Amino acid sequence: LPELAVTLVAGLRGQGGVAIGNVLGSNVINILGILGVASTYAGGLIVAPEFAVRDIWIVVLTSGFIVAMLLDERHIGRRVGATMVAGYLAYMVFLYL
Repeated sequence: LPELAVTLVAGLRGQGGVAIGNVLGSNVINILGILGVASTYAGGLIVAPEFAVRDIWIVVLTSGFIVAMLLDERHIGRRVGATMVAGYLAYMVFLYL
């Protein structure tokens, strides 16, 4: 929720760079920093087969979508934002089923 609050306030103030930097920076530190530290101190982590088969493709497709959008349009409008929220909700339903 802290990322949501910071990103929302930055977006409302017209500071798109802060909003994007906050989200991307948070993901980088979570993936590389926290996962790296946890696996180092735990002596390694076991990745569930479901993640390798199912969820990793969601991560790859989502990352590709973001990269393509930022390189092409360099603008995240309401339509794209609504698409992102719909994708998130669809993923939550998918996980529940």
